[in-house]
Amino acid sequence: MLNIKINIISVNYEASLSNLLPAAFERYKNMPKGSGAVRFIQELNDVSADSLSRILKCLPKELYNRLLCIISRLFSNEITINLNAALQKQLPGSIIKINEILLNQEASGELSLYINNIETDYNSLINFSSQKINDSIISWILKTIVPVLSKIPPDKQESGLVSFLQNGFIKRKIESMAEKSLLNNGIILKIGGITFSQAQDNIIDYIELEKLDKVEEDFLNIIVSLLKPLG
Repeated sequence: MLNIKINIISVNYEASLSNLLPAAFERYKNMPKGSGAVRFIQELNDVSADSLSRILKCLPKELYNRLLCIISRLFSNEITINLNAALQKQLPGSIIKINEILLNQEASGELSLYINNIETDYNSLINFSSQKINDSIISWILKTIVPVLSKIPPDKQESGLVSFLQNGFIKRKIESMAEKSLLNNGIILKIGGITFSQAQDNIIDYIELEKLDKVEEDFLNIIVSLLKPLG
């Protein structure tokens, strides 16, 4: 299995939230209450993006990344499920499956996004036509790697793919396209490097969250209580 680590230099939280929240409010306001993310949006459906921007301006900058890491851990399963669903719209079946995605704050204070234990059916991937794909970055990656994969023996495909993806030009191209793709979806950030490796168990030290459901509920209630008076 494959691991991807993406170093994130900076995130424009205020602009990204302003871009994303109106659509999120509209999408989730009439959905049945279920996951923590849906409940959170529904609780805030009368709060504008401007209110969120105001509270963000009051927070010390060093807290932004820490809060985002906590949120990513609380909603790790939901984020992973949604990302796999998005991938399956482009790559039907189980050609690619991500088993985990989360953020970690490094000692430097910067964020790293970990996409862990990616399962890939390389034979199906080689035979799948990239012309059927609407996403430009996925299409470009497939057009780039499929000719390489098709020349590698099956038992060497993943290690060969990792070596190929570590090429400096390939990594810079993926970084640039990823930034543009996220920008098109309203998320503004700067990537500072991508690393590809074959999967290892426990590639980062996880922060244990005891009684996760209770932690999630308390965390969301605190955030909602802070934001609602600003609406």
